[in-house]
Amino acid sequence: MKILWINEKASFTGGCERYIHDVARLIRPQGFSSWLMYDHNDPSDPDFTTIFDGAFPIVNIDSQIAAIKPDLIYIHRLSNLNHLRSILKCGIPAVRFYHDHKLFCLREHKYFTIGNKTCTHRIGRRCYSCLGFFQRTPAWPGFRLVFLSALMEELKENRRLSAYIVGSQYMADHLALHGFNRSRIHRIPLFVVPPVSFTAEQRSDSILFAGQLIRGKGVDILLKAVSICREKKELILIGSGRMENEYRLMAENLGISSRVKFLGKKTATELQEYYRRCSFVVFPSRSPETFGLVGLEAMSAETPVIASAVGGYAEWMMPEETGIAVPSNDPAALAAAMDRLSADPQLRERFGKAGREHYLKNFQPENHIKTLCNLFNSNLR
Repeated sequence: MKILWINEKASFTGGCERYIHDVARLIRPQGFSSWLMYDHNDPSDPDFTTIFDGAFPIVNIDSQIAAIKPDLIYIHRLSNLNHLRSILKCGIPAVRFYHDHKLFCLREHKYFTIGNKTCTHRIGRRCYSCLGFFQRTPAWPGFRLVFLSALMEELKENRRLSAYIVGSQYMADHLALHGFNRSRIHRIPLFVVPPVSFTAEQRSDSILFAGQLIRGKGVDILLKAVSICREKKELILIGSGRMENEYRLMAENLGISSRVKFLGKKTATELQEYYRRCSFVVFPSRSPETFGLVGLEAMSAETPVIASAVGGYAEWMMPEETGIAVPSNDPAALAAAMDRLSADPQLRERFGKAGREHYLKNFQPENHIKTLCNLFNSNLR
């Protein structure tokens, strides 16, 4: 079977692109060939595209689809509505994996501008009171206006797809909330590719955060929690983002800058070492992650996790078995959980071992690939 992948990026940009590359590689032995089309405005990375039988920038999508003649189209990030309409009219079954909230929030992040509380509502007129129509952009004048009518039109076209794929029950429910046909929603939990070898390492006393340094990830809540913890542990922050300078200043103002290490981006191999050596990982997002791969990556390294109880965290977290769930936007609750784990090495070990067992049983690549291939081979017309 020939699969045509559609994604705006053709490089290792984020979790979506890593998923595309891993799955295209893993389905090849199952008899699938993979072709990729991407936005012509974005440069491609040969290390990313070599896994595909062919990779092309989108120039004339109608003629390109006709030339490739795929059996199925697998859409990921695609913001061009005209391209989506071309796919829908070509007569080839098309499915889409929903990696984020771009279709379900004018601000794209699903938390309120005022108060930063997590949002669980369906999009509607109330979004204007959240200032969701006003978005920052890197180009002049530094912002753009987004209108509800345009997003509603895009949602309507997405509902016409043959099938919708999500990584968590949270996201399945969110699609249904927005009028997607439940019978076409397929929940296929994500996975982490296991390391070539695994050995438990001697743990340090450090606490680890891995992710973008942006407001939705809740780093401000984490810094406040560290400042009020009884246990004075080192906090390691791996990642980058537009809020980094603000968070550095915040750490100074809270009097914890000597215990907070900003290490920037790391490779997947380097990050795995940090997972294996830290005491535990904190996942303090206020934005409801559609899955939350960081938590699963930590569990694969036998590392316990403290996570905000929002979004898709429940797909992998078993509270009080593999880690601790806390309310989002609550520094005191987060600090209490961090102190509890810091003071109890036996609890950390128990959570860590249970987390790795949960990962090995439920989140191996073959689990996802088998279900996905079965879907691809079914009658989706």
